[in-house]
Amino acid sequence: MQLNTLMNTPIKLVTGQRCNILNLTESSHFQCVVDLSQAGLPLDVFLFGLDGDGNLADEQYLIYYNQTRSPDNSLVLNYPQEGISCFDIHLDALATWIEKLLLVVTVEGAGTLGQIRSATLRLEVHEQVTALFEWSGDSCRTEQVIVFLQFYKRGQCWRLAVSAEAQVGQISDFIEARGGVIERQSIAIEPPFILAEDTSCWPLPAGNITLLGGRGVGKTSLLATLYGQFEYYLAQGFNLQLTLDQRTHHLLTDKLGQLQSAVEDEIVQGILTGDTDRKSYHLLLGLPLKQPELRLILQDYPGGWLKQVERIPEVIHFLQNSSVILWVVDTAALMVRGSKQESYSTLINQPLNVKNIFVHALSNHLAHDKKLVLFVPVKSESWTDEIQGAAEVCKQIEQDYAPILNLIRTADGYGKRFTVAIAPVHTLGGVRFDRLETRENSQPYFIYKRLNGVHSYAPRYGDMLLMYCLYHIMHFCPDVSVSTSLKESLKNAMKTCFKQQHTGFKILHGRLDH
Repeated sequence: MQLNTLMNTPIKLVTGQRCNILNLTESSHFQCVVDLSQAGLPLDVFLFGLDGDGNLADEQYLIYYNQTRSPDNSLVLNYPQEGISCFDIHLDALATWIEKLLLVVTVEGAGTLGQIRSATLRLEVHEQVTALFEWSGDSCRTEQVIVFLQFYKRGQCWRLAVSAEAQVGQISDFIEARGGVIERQSIAIEPPFILAEDTSCWPLPAGNITLLGGRGVGKTSLLATLYGQFEYYLAQGFNLQLTLDQRTHHLLTDKLGQLQSAVEDEIVQGILTGDTDRKSYHLLLGLPLKQPELRLILQDYPGGWLKQVERIPEVIHFLQNSSVILWVVDTAALMVRGSKQESYSTLINQPLNVKNIFVHALSNHLAHDKKLVLFVPVKSESWTDEIQGAAEVCKQIEQDYAPILNLIRTADGYGKRFTVAIAPVHTLGGVRFDRLETRENSQPYFIYKRLNGVHSYAPRYGDMLLMYCLYHIMHFCPDVSVSTSLKESLKNAMKTCFKQQHTGFKILHGRLDH
């Protein structure tokens, strides 16, 4: 009689444990169930069949969502429920050259393993759980691939090693390191967006979003991050299609390229020059192979306009006609103090100038419809990677922007029409603030260093920010009406997105839901 039978309860596995597989399953035919339903972000699961040298000698023994069974049916992948992957493993039926199986989980998109709230792995025989392994991403930071379990052959016996070994890099890198011959595009997901010459004349209900903030705080970079991360939801079977005009696609992909190349350098300059021209970005949402149904218009005005009297009326016009206002805040300028403890927020974030414009717009019927105002600390990786640091950022925003928050909370008839929240974004992901330098004309430069071993662009929370905007527009904009099918697709995408934990998110006034 084996150990799990004697105990009559599942054996709880721990990291580093090794044992004979028969001590856990009493059979060479069992199921390995990976439950990621509470993980909090989208993940993919892979099972590798490797030879004695640890190489993937035959691509047909890489089992994943696009190849769910091996030629001999010794390895079969099923999806019994959303977020759950079940591998049916028959060790005695494996090809004789296979001496190791690796169970690998990888993050899809720009997230990291550190975002995983909970993952559970179970070994089952005849639907009875015989062994259990529970894991969370608390010990991880920027890694995106983890080898949870290794089934390996020693002599004539199969053994199990609980490795839980996290690694930096993409799944394609992991495959190539093991001699894999699967081409990258065979496991990559192509975002299904469509390019159009000009979409401005298409009559569609529109949701207007304005980015508010000083020059060089990173408004355009934030837009590119939102766009880049939202592509994931278009590619994950949520039955959505994005249509872009050529100009919008060119501008946003160029900015994305700049952000991605920035983390290839050891040091990233934290000061930005800012654009000089106003830009409107049109993102059209709809169902695949059908005409778009909803236009998102994102207004990005030059931050320098806040100091140009002749331009201020145009900024006010943007605010009055927007359902969502993204108040972009340079986190380093907000949090870092100079040698004399001076703050650079007034210089860079310009809270006073922005507040005066916002008050003027408020007095001119800004609040006729319900508004969502999101303070967005960008380049916030160094502070909002942990709960304590995120709380300090929230506290500083509430202090620096107290006059406008008090106005919204106390103004008769205005407060009930506003929802105000803080929603940090990691613009780059793989860098941390290192030091402050003052150079020519005593201008501050915030210097960031790339994390050791991290070479990839890995932003966070941009997708959640755009989903907050979409949720508000769909529920509170009276002019927005779309088909039931598109509503359902967006609802499913939002449900998946909101399972993630958004560190630093805080509602300051009102409610996000309806």
